[in-house]
Amino acid sequence: MFDRIGGTLGLAFYAAQAVALGGGFVLYLAGTEEAAETWLAWTLPPMIGLGMALVFALPAVGAAMAMGQVFRDG
Repeated sequence: MFDRIGGTLGLAFYAAQAVALGGGFVLYLAGTEEAAETWLAWTLPPMIGLGMALVFALPAVGAAMAMGQVFRDG
């Protein structure tokens, strides 16, 4: 169960970062540096926030599952 949750949260973390950084990189390669900077200014801060939320979500889910197991076994 933990591996499925960890895999899903990890995938969401990397997908969020790929949207922000990948979009900016593609725009930069296309030669539109202003558009790339604007893209990063709008997408990177929320994606960093989402990424940090996901980093803290896995231990929280794990703790909730462990407590549920303690109460079920007890």
